[in-house]
Amino acid sequence: MSNAASAVGCDQDDLACQCSQSSSILTSALDCIVINCGAVIGLEVWSSAQAFCSCVAGSITTSATPVLLSTGAPGTVIPLGTTTPTGPETPTVPETPTVPETPTSTTTSLVPTQHCHCHYHFFWNAYSVQIGVPYGGSSDCDATYNALSDLWVGISGWQCVPISGGGIQLWFNAYPYRNDDINRVLESRYPTILGGFNCPAA
Repeated sequence: MSNAASAVGCDQDDLACQCSQSSSILTSALDCIVINCGAVIGLEVWSSAQAFCSCVAGSITTSATPVLLSTGAPGTVIPLGTTTPTGPETPTVPETPTVPETPTSTTTSLVPTQHCHCHYHFFWNAYSVQIGVPYGGSSDCDATYNALSDLWVGISGWQCVPISGGGIQLWFNAYPYRNDDINRVLESRYPTILGGFNCPAA
């Protein structure tokens, strides 16, 4: 295109001159356009140049770059002022909304019942008592131990621990046949137990 423009006496930056001689320039450069751009792209270049010159005829006031610009890729020519495509934009993927977790209860529903078992050893009983109330910690265990010790029933081997899933497990030794006193103290300590306590005598 530059050679064709020079052939008709137009400088490369003189757009007004090039557009006034556009028919001669395009006719002279037709073979070059078709050979380098192909028939389809060549027609697009021809149409783009004519459209560009229609704008230049009424709006050019200062010198500008040549009519046609090459993007560097063989066979690709774009009109001046057209933004060179840089490739499709990567679509923005919307964030997946966070679904709030359903709160789960960590406290197992306890049934306020008890299970008391006794193993008779002639001189003492070994008791195992499961109590269906929430474990109250060491202070609650100490209060139960002290209440039983006040009865002088020979409490020994005392253990008070939480049951997995809730509740209290007691292990202790006591004199035989003192079960009524033991049941009374346990009922005073855990009054919500349905039906009270029924630890056996031996």
